[in-house]
Amino acid sequence: MIDSLFKRVIAYLIDMMLVSIVVNSIISSNVVNFQLNKYNKLYDEYYDIYTLHLEQTVNKIESCGDLEKAIKDKKLTEEKFVSSYNSLKESYSKQEISDEDYDNKCLIIVKDYNSNKMTDEYYSEKVDYYYYRLEKNSIVVYAVNIIAFMLYFVFFQGFTGGQTLGKKITRLKVVSTKEDEKLSYKQLFKRTLFLPINTMFSSVTYCIIMLGCILVLPENLFTPVTDFLYFINYMVILGIVFTISFNKGKIGLHDMVAHTRIMEMDFKGNEIKKDNKNKKVVKEEKVIQEEAKTTDKIKKRKSKDSKK
Repeated sequence: MIDSLFKRVIAYLIDMMLVSIVVNSIISSNVVNFQLNKYNKLYDEYYDIYTLHLEQTVNKIESCGDLEKAIKDKKLTEEKFVSSYNSLKESYSKQEISDEDYDNKCLIIVKDYNSNKMTDEYYSEKVDYYYYRLEKNSIVVYAVNIIAFMLYFVFFQGFTGGQTLGKKITRLKVVSTKEDEKLSYKQLFKRTLFLPINTMFSSVTYCIIMLGCILVLPENLFTPVTDFLYFINYMVILGIVFTISFNKGKIGLHDMVAHTRIMEMDFKGNEIKKDNKNKKVVKEEKVIQEEAKTTDKIKKRKSKDSKK
């Protein structure tokens, strides 16, 4: 029989895929996502700075040999330095300058390159600059994600009695742990607040708080505050994974808050019980049956002996 934890993972992946397809189709539309063009433009600018910093970090140029190798391997593509070096090399090949002049002028190009090189401090400032503006232009993305996941995991799941499409396929169901109470929309709402909703494992609560930060926080506070928020979000997600993995009833942190649990069902829709008490009862019944068989055999032997 497939392990219940594995079933939950499969159900979650199916649900994430379905909702993500819907969300991505919405946010990729310029009609709905009016911030898309601005976001893409900012991202392209950031990516240019990122690639330049990466190139300068990976391809350190500290000597004429480094400069020559970087240009030859096409790892240094900035026209200013490439043309300067090519002109110098041409003069040297025509023996218009001496070895010493070649080395000195080559080192000047290296020095010029390093003086124009992007510093780590400047790069860090630029990352914060673009991170703030990219998030400012992600309001529609956050809002669509929140709405889509709430509609699916709260209203759709509540309407079907505790099952998403993923849970239907894997025969799982969310039920209330409160005595004699049916699963409510309020419980599903609480449960959904802690669900990670994308590949970055951002929970619904994190996305809601991020929307507030985007609208309220000034630029100088944005990065430190949101970094701290993401750390808290990540710890909560780890807490959910840990409690589901090591809790005997596979009850996650989000289930504890919402007073819910995942019920495993057979093909007929009946609950499959796997608690230890049931296992003990089954074992006891088997022992009783074995003892009864042994007793019957003894009685039969005694009856045969008495007849003799």
